[in-house]
Amino acid sequence: MVWRRLLVRDDTSIASLHGIFQLVMGWENLHLHCFVIHGKDYGIAYAGGIGFPDNPKNVLLRDFQFRPGDKFRYDYDFNIDWKLRIRVEKILAPIAGKQYPSCPGGNNADPPEETQGVGAFNEIRELFRVPSYDLLRIIAFQESLGYPWRPDVLKKGMMNRWLKNGFTSSG
Repeated sequence: MVWRRLLVRDDTSIASLHGIFQLVMGWENLHLHCFVIHGKDYGIAYAGGIGFPDNPKNVLLRDFQFRPGDKFRYDYDFNIDWKLRIRVEKILAPIAGKQYPSCPGGNNADPPEETQGVGAFNEIRELFRVPSYDLLRIIAFQESLGYPWRPDVLKKGMMNRWLKNGFTSSG
């Protein structure tokens, strides 16, 4: 239903990858998160939250020696329990002059930050389906978000501008 294709360098840290995921999902880093990679938890520790033994700024993607087809998970908002499944499609040599990170593809809009799970997300998406289109409820929903969200619109250009402005090519 919702997916993103990302290009990142192997010197990207887990801390930066968390920020990249927040940007491409349109989230605001309001909740705790955790990566589960090769059976071990990684993430950024926050006061009052869970701790991690490794410094996320020093753990780089290359440390995992991923191969095409390898999978790992990004969990976000433990109360709602969003679980993003990440799959390594290819491992390519970086191209000089290419922007990293970048999002060359994806499908559909992300669940807004405070969406209460997959069921609630599907209810929101249902508002926009024809013929049960309810314009007043759609306007009220968009006003509550503060922006004109639509379930079928991937704002890839905006994402890539955010990625370009928010991240250097490494780290």
